Amino acid sequence: MKICFFTKYPPIEGGSSSRSYWLARGLGEKGVEVHIVTDALEKKLWQEKINFENTEDLVNLQPQNVYFHSLDALGERRPDFNKRKNEVELLKTSSESRLVNLGLRTIETYGCEIIDSRYFFPYGIAAYFTSKITGRPLILRHAGSDINRILDNVKLRNIFKAIFSEASLIFTSNERAEFFKKLGISPENLYTGINYGIDAKYFNPNVPPFDFKKYNLDISSGLPIVTYIGKISPLKGIYQLVEAASYIKKDKFLLLFVSDGQGLEDFKRYLKKFSSLRGKYFFLGFVPPWRIPSVLKSSRCLVQLENDFPFALHFPIQPLEAMAVGVCPLVSEEIRASYNKNLPGLKNGKNILTVNPKDIRGLKKMLEKIIKDKDWTENIGREANKIFNPQTFPLAISTTIKIYENLSKRNKSLKKFLEELEKLIKNFL
Repeated sequence: MKICFFTKYPPIEGGSSSRSYWLARGLGEKGVEVHIVTDALEKKLWQEKINFENTEDLVNLQPQNVYFHSLDALGERRPDFNKRKNEVELLKTSSESRLVNLGLRTIETYGCEIIDSRYFFPYGIAAYFTSKITGRPLILRHAGSDINRILDNVKLRNIFKAIFSEASLIFTSNERAEFFKKLGISPENLYTGINYGIDAKYFNPNVPPFDFKKYNLDISSGLPIVTYIGKISPLKGIYQLVEAASYIKKDKFLLLFVSDGQGLEDFKRYLKKFSSLRGKYFFLGFVPPWRIPSVLKSSRCLVQLENDFPFALHFPIQPLEAMAVGVCPLVSEEIRASYNKNLPGLKNGKNILTVNPKDIRGLKKMLEKIIKDKDWTENIGREANKIFNPQTFPLAISTTIKIYENLSKRNKSLKKFLEELEKLIKNFL
């Protein structure tokens, strides 16, 4: 089975990119040949640190049976403006059209049978037109931000209604399925079963700790590391985190920011206002998905304090990854509410810690407890690992492969097939 996968992918940073990476890797390990079609090397913002001259990085970027095709890497740069001829030519050619061109070349060269995609802009659009041209079955996957952008922009609804109507299958959730149904999309073309998880093969309590020395950081033994992974944004609660931590003056700890991109310099200037934090924070920059397990393993806790987030039903994956590694997750009430719907058994103070990031005093007390009481924090991490289901990821991979096979052969009606698949998942879990 050969798949052409239009998607965000490393070195692009973000949850969608990470999900696509682990999905592709999991499929490749099961013998599916996955061809990534992306603009990852063309992006300048939110870039992860990948050394393309490093064998380890290259092997991880293209793990078993996964092949990386990016616009910039293949000489697909935007044409230069030719002043002598006074021609604008294709200077403003959209990324969608260039991705279609790259996708067509990939399908023609490697014989891909299925077109998969994640994130509507620009990957889903490009995947749709490539599917129309080649006649290959089309799968659409989305993020929460995709839905909000379409809801907030009337001008986009017509094109996406057409794309949704003609897709072979849309991977979504029960909550977001209502959005598609209101657009007139048949429930038969919506897959709301399990389609993602955290790979326990790579995220588990036995992963090795991160090698900070490669980043010129010497961590003393036992130093509590409070880790934040993600973009720099006031919506992420990191400004409240810094303010609360600034009041902890006697205890030694390190705030580790796996962050970069827009807003970084403003945030660094904000940090410098707190003299009590001098020498107590470090910016690692964005690291690729395959290094995240080791970063988590080295952490006393992971902090995710999103609040007033503009996208409804947001489900950041970092707390779940921390639970898989057996590390204590400290989350906002918003994230906790989202996780309650997907992870039964969560209990504040037992297997997760929940705070209101706007309550600086309460956040400060929580951080103090985490920093001072190693045994307590580590026990919460162990308890968190107990409610993490390691079977979710392999089940997501196996069902995805079954869906690919059905769409490729069409030897059974999609409706009947999905009904059988739903029964299989319920019996498995």
